[in-house]
Amino acid sequence: KGKVIALLTCLLVIVSVFGLFKIVPDQKLLDDLSDKEPVKQDFLFFEQHYGGIRPLEVDISIKDKSKTVWNYEVMKQLNAVDSFVTQTYQPGFLLSPAMMIKSVNEAYDGDFIFPNDTADYNRDVKLIIKNKHKKEFKKLVTTDSKRSHISAKIKDFGSLTVDKYNALLTDFINKHTDTSAVKLTITGTTNLIDLNNSYLVTNTMQGLGTGIIVLALLTLLIHRSLKMVLVFLIPNVVPLLIMAGIMGFFHIPLKASTAIFFSI
Repeated sequence: KGKVIALLTCLLVIVSVFGLFKIVPDQKLLDDLSDKEPVKQDFLFFEQHYGGIRPLEVDISIKDKSKTVWNYEVMKQLNAVDSFVTQTYQPGFLLSPAMMIKSVNEAYDGDFIFPNDTADYNRDVKLIIKNKHKKEFKKLVTTDSKRSHISAKIKDFGSLTVDKYNALLTDFINKHTDTSAVKLTITGTTNLIDLNNSYLVTNTMQGLGTGIIVLALLTLLIHRSLKMVLVFLIPNVVPLLIMAGIMGFFHIPLKASTAIFFSI
């Protein structure tokens, strides 16, 4: 019977290891709320009918002292970033300096496009600067025109997908903007939430692994026997592997809440 139990345990561990590699870290903003919660229903309604509930924020900082947000070359780069965000994230809402330029251009010429002609561009900027002290403009661009931001609302794809999109956006910014003149940084509350969840999951797993190693060393120190270490490890590690396998095969994502329950 002992050999049968050992064989079955080994097979279960091998299968669980395969499942372990199927686990993906992912987190949606409203994952831990029941579908019956009114707050979640409201958010899902807005996501379905109004384009998204997850904020996307990109901070814009002009590093070149001789330039401002309204510099034509700078604005062309910001417009390129806008286009990339639109294609990649498919936001339901987008607000940025380049969008403001296109809105003014539409008012003048009837076309919601970024002006290729510098004369048209200067005409649009002149109108905007006349109104730069208005509250609406101050929320988007500082009065010295050195700081601004791109704000968008996207669907709650989950942190795994958004992280991929953010990596693509960062790569695009590094390749297609003059980083010595303008600095663009992904920021915002949801970005902090994603980073916090990532750190929490990583630290929980590291703490779990460290705890097992320390207890194994203490067992070896106290009993002076490798057999006792195995006696300690087997009943503690095997259930963790089985749980990891179940999470992997049933596509249960690793996030803050599941990481805590997994470690327990």
